[in-house]
Amino acid sequence: MGAGATLPPFSLSLPDPAGKIMEVLLSTETSIPPLEESPAFGNFTLFTGLLQSTGVAARLEGPGPYTVFAPPTDAAFDKMDPPGTRESVLNGSANSTEIVLYHIVNGSYTLDGLRNASTLRTLQGGNLTVNATGPAVMVNNATVAIPPELPADNGVIQGIDTVLLPSGT
Repeated sequence: MGAGATLPPFSLSLPDPAGKIMEVLLSTETSIPPLEESPAFGNFTLFTGLLQSTGVAARLEGPGPYTVFAPPTDAAFDKMDPPGTRESVLNGSANSTEIVLYHIVNGSYTLDGLRNASTLRTLQGGNLTVNATGPAVMVNNATVAIPPELPADNGVIQGIDTVLLPSGT
């Protein structure tokens, strides 16, 4: 490339919805290129495992639409506080079902839709506070990852950098 030449902007091109939410989450490990090679996404392994072990995965096979705020990386689980919370959530000794349901809302919220929301009611029954006053979109204390959403036939998956915990857990 000569002087003054510029590279085209990088974009991660995602396919059209590849099925329902669980299918899309599971496909992140086998997509080409694998999303686990992209630090923006990770591969949702721990969260997908929780969805399956709690039985919530079956609910996400329904028509929806749903928005799932999914932590894609182990690092999101490593940030859980107080110490020991990560292990109790992952081994089922905490109320893992309540925690997983706290990550899901009815409706399909794209990043633009989140910018126009202030409170979202979760399937767990609690509320998530959306703050989009700055450049980042925050859901409670979690930042929505960029690039933001993974589309699914029955909703959208928003990657977040922190596990959401309902009050009292």
